[in-house]
Amino acid sequence: MIAPFLAQRLEQIAPKFWISALLALLFNIGGIAAFALWGRALLSTLSAINLLIMAILVLINHEPISKKFIAVFMGVILIGFSAEIVGVNTGIIFGNYTYSSVLGLSLFGVPFIIGINWAMVVLGAYTLSQLIVSSKFWPYHLNKSIVSITLAAGLATLFDYLLEPVAMHLNFWQWEGNSIPLLNYISWFVVSFIAIVVLNKTKTEENKLAAIVLSAQSIFLVGITLMIRW
Repeated sequence: MIAPFLAQRLEQIAPKFWISALLALLFNIGGIAAFALWGRALLSTLSAINLLIMAILVLINHEPISKKFIAVFMGVILIGFSAEIVGVNTGIIFGNYTYSSVLGLSLFGVPFIIGINWAMVVLGAYTLSQLIVSSKFWPYHLNKSIVSITLAAGLATLFDYLLEPVAMHLNFWQWEGNSIPLLNYISWFVVSFIAIVVLNKTKTEENKLAAIVLSAQSIFLVGITLMIRW
């Protein structure tokens, strides 16, 4: 009984999704292999392109791609990008840091791809949290909306925790004194929380590929971190 049910469920998922999920995994696991074989130079060069490809995969797998979703997605990009501009130029939000030219074109010292990455991380964390709180194992006496938003912001912040040492090693950005301040993680949680509230209040649809991309990128970051330390 289980096998036919599982087969039916798999058939309901578009081949486009499976191909995109496989590409996301291959790109990120391949990144670990590339780092092991050729070091950081190649990864630094291709990282912006990789992030853009991941964003395209997520967008083409979102259903439905409505005017509302596009507006919300752009709004989340704007939230993250604006926070970064203020942060880079004042040091107030995240602490004192600067971006290099590795991630491509920038505005006011912030690469454009960073705004897109904020939206990707937030959407992936939002989807993961929705999947967790909607599972049959979740304690239903808790307020799902508040818990899912808080959990999603926590997941986004955890991702940044994994990202920071790798980003510095690949020269995406550098912190003053090579020290990542606690303020950075507090602000990541706050900015993510605000962006996720927007997704929640607009009832934005979950994007399972965004969750897979975020998970694959986390595996990539853990793999690179282990190689850096060893």
